Parts: sequence; structure tokens; C-alpha cells
Amino acid sequence: MPTINNPNATIHTLLITEDNSPADGQTTNSVVAQVNDGDTVPLSGQVVTFDIEEGASIQGQAESNAQGIAIATLTSTTAGFTRSPPASITAR
Repeated sequence: MPTINNPNATIHTLLITEDNSPADGQTTNSVVAQVNDGDTVPLSGQVVTFDIEEGASIQGQAESNAQGIAIATLTSTTAGFTRSPPASITAR
């Protein structure tokens, strides 16, 4: 399970909400992490660190809002980049 700056917080969901942008190093995709406490109550003010494997770059950290949502943007730098297994995005 990914971790964040609060031992009682968890990443409830991690979704790519904007996808398939061109690999031009400028056009962004968006990744959303939903941060909750152990009882699925959204937590605000939690710093989420996003990491991605090679072939793209991602905004390093984002703070969760009142709904527990932290949003990061990523850009692809390599057209047609594929991995086996596929590249992964991690929130911690």
C-alpha cells in the first residue's frame, strides 16, 4: 500500500483522469489520488508524492484538497514508449 505523510492516511484510489496526450514533453495528462483515513473519510492537507518510471515525467508532490483529492500532471517524453509490464505510477 502506498504511504503518505500521515500514518493514518491511505491512497483509496489512483486514477489517470486525462490520458493519451501526444509525447511532446509539454501536453499534460492528469493523475488523481484520493486520500482517506482508515474509515474512508477524505483527508485534506496530505502531501502525496508521485513517482513514475522512465519515459515520462510527473509533478513530484501534490497536497490533497478538502475532498481528499491530490492531482498531479505528467508529460510523456518518448513517443510510442511501451514497457512489459506496463509503466507504473505510484503515489506515496
